[in-house]
Amino acid sequence: METFHKVGTNPYMGLRLHAAFIEAGLPAPTMAVSALAGGGSDGLSGIDLISDLAVTMAPVMEQTGVINALDLQPESLQERIREEATTNGSVVVGRYEVGAWARLTGSPPARQ
Repeated sequence: METFHKVGTNPYMGLRLHAAFIEAGLPAPTMAVSALAGGGSDGLSGIDLISDLAVTMAPVMEQTGVINALDLQPESLQERIREEATTNGSVVVGRYEVGAWARLTGSPPARQ
């Protein structure tokens, strides 16, 4: 999250979509959230999504001073997270995706 903030990206934009639609003059959107969740022993727990995102973001995380990429140890990150989740009996929620959509009714606004 720190890296997203440092590069000027809002990691919570999905949660702001409703307000963004309203601010843009659109109707309130219909919204849906999707995420994988599970324990360390679950094959589709979201751990792979989190570890893949961290490995992908590692160069940017290093450039912004959030981590030293060598400390991440990307080759074993997924397995280390999985082992920790299993040991602690944790539930891991993978990154979530938010969708929002609205339907305009009537004539579209005139272009200027």
